[in-house]
Amino acid sequence: MLDVTYEVALTSQLRSHGLAGGCALVRITEDCVDLTGADGGKLSVRLDDIIRLRVGYLDGRSRSYESRLWRWEDPKPLRLVPLVATWREYGVATRDLAARLEQRGRRHCLEQGSSRADAIFGIVATGLIAIASVVISLVALEQEPWWGRLLVPVFPVCLFGLLLYMGVRRYWPRPINSLAELDVQLPPT
Repeated sequence: MLDVTYEVALTSQLRSHGLAGGCALVRITEDCVDLTGADGGKLSVRLDDIIRLRVGYLDGRSRSYESRLWRWEDPKPLRLVPLVATWREYGVATRDLAARLEQRGRRHCLEQGSSRADAIFGIVATGLIAIASVVISLVALEQEPWWGRLLVPVFPVCLFGLLLYMGVRRYWPRPINSLAELDVQLPPT
């Protein structure tokens, strides 16, 4: 197995676990995921204590990757958001972690996607705009020719369709069938 480390942003959640500094190093060992704060503190998560590992990304102004680790002793997942400079190492280490969990017969713990909230947000926001544009087209523009009425809702409805596809296909959390499915959710190596 590999010995790769990557850096993650140190969130308030990771600080609450005793890590200090601006970032933390993540290292996958034979039995653990070790997190070490840049200015001190350490957190070790045994692979046997991982209930679920979700790997995903979000596209916005720029792309961001993240992994969420659920553990038996804490209902809130640990969010691991790699720094851009270590995306390659993050991809290698996360593939390795998933392979280790699968070797232990724990593929059922592996998920792809971001979160339900991330998936639903764009759908709801553009869905409301798409509905409003259709209503305006049908009610307020009834004196216009049919092609003129279609111009108003075309862009909002197309945007809604795109975000619906992205929400369901990319961001909605779901179990993986094979480790190859994680490659879509990870940076290229």
